[in-house]
Amino acid sequence: MAYLPVESVIRDQQIDYYRVLGETDQASDCTVFIEFMLNALAQALNTSIESALPPVAAGEMAVQLAGKTEHTLILALQQAPELTVAQLAAQIGVSRRTIERQLQKLQRLGVISRVGANKGGYWQVISSSV
Repeated sequence: MAYLPVESVIRDQQIDYYRVLGETDQASDCTVFIEFMLNALAQALNTSIESALPPVAAGEMAVQLAGKTEHTLILALQQAPELTVAQLAAQIGVSRRTIERQLQKLQRLGVISRVGANKGGYWQVISSSV
């Protein structure tokens, strides 16, 4: 959410934004406004995700969205467990933050574990299934 341009979302939907604010004020109920904002943020998030994905053939999109980063990350760690977050991000072609989130998720699921300190340590793949 920190990278989502909320101001742009509101500016792009300014007429609807003010309409919904008016409805919310008249009804003294913020439900309509909350639904509007959640939908607007979801649309902006989907647009950001789509623009960040590398171009792929239409038939490959579902496969890519269904855990390709996790699978690629596990394979990379099996081949080179000493890779850093920055190296993994560059190799896989995603942001450092995405790698950090995926590493945390895989650790929670018991798929990988960290052996040693952040500097000088390495990743151990416990299970290759997510």
